[in-house]
Amino acid sequence: MKKRKMYSEIIYFIAITFMSLGIALVSLSELGLSMVVAPVYIISEKIDGLTFGRAEYMVQGMVFCVFCIIKKKIKPVYFFSFFTGVLYGILIDFWRSLWGKYMTIIIQSGKLVLGGRILYFIIGVICSAFSVSLFYRIYLYSPVYEFFVKGVSKEFGIDVIKFKRVFDASGLIIACILSAVLFQKLIGVGIGTFIMAYFNGIIIDYIGRLVDKNVTIEPYWKNAAKKFEL
Repeated sequence: MKKRKMYSEIIYFIAITFMSLGIALVSLSELGLSMVVAPVYIISEKIDGLTFGRAEYMVQGMVFCVFCIIKKKIKPVYFFSFFTGVLYGILIDFWRSLWGKYMTIIIQSGKLVLGGRILYFIIGVICSAFSVSLFYRIYLYSPVYEFFVKGVSKEFGIDVIKFKRVFDASGLIIACILSAVLFQKLIGVGIGTFIMAYFNGIIIDYIGRLVDKNVTIEPYWKNAAKKFEL
């Protein structure tokens, strides 16, 4: 079967759309968020007027500042990752407002509460995994977290997989501490958190192989792609 050619720049918008939708659905399921995202969600739940999406790009901005301090020499193109983070946060709030009303109906229906939440969680996890697999295949930067892991790993010659595990585990520890201090119970961390920790890599790898089998992804602006190299 002939592969379909798609440009990285188009894939970028598909990826950011599905990533934000996936996180929004997982958050609405209330079954637990990913280890990295959970601390941000907890903060947004505590502070009145601070939406999940806004909290996302505020925290990503702080992570980006840490990245800049570590790198010392900063390329202007690095700020594209923060731009992606802001766009990602705006879209999260859009999806949550769009789906929130329907989620309330599911919660109030009694019998379908758990079934509806599980459905939201499954669809959200698949959307998130799909988006990550796409970001791995384009030159345009993903939101700050993955950019931070990739950039710092390269800066210090650390294995990216091992550093990613440490980064994720740190997010889980911070989430548990924030939950205990701010709510005296677990918020944003649940069975879904550990399901994603175990299965996310497997799902991302599987979807990635499907993408590679059916699609050829290449940059439309090849000269621009070279400038995005870390």
